[in-house]
Amino acid sequence: MSSPIKCLGKWFDASLQDRDNVRKLEQQVQDGLKKIDSCGLPGKFKAWLYQHALLPRLILPMMLYEVSGTAVEALERSASRHLRK
Repeated sequence: MSSPIKCLGKWFDASLQDRDNVRKLEQQVQDGLKKIDSCGLPGKFKAWLYQHALLPRLILPMMLYEVSGTAVEALERSASRHLRK
């Protein structure tokens, strides 16, 4: 019962809530932004990586899990902060 089960791309655990999955999504965003930020490319290429590499990986989990509006706004703020650098 402690190990999560994956069904149709969505992970289910014993609590049957999306809270843990939303935390994993937030961590994935932070890790992706750090990787993009640490690469030695100019700013416009970092923006391209964000748009064409990170965002497509985030679309499906955002559609599958019940992500609150405040969590999405927090993710947008952190992405905007990294892109403005």
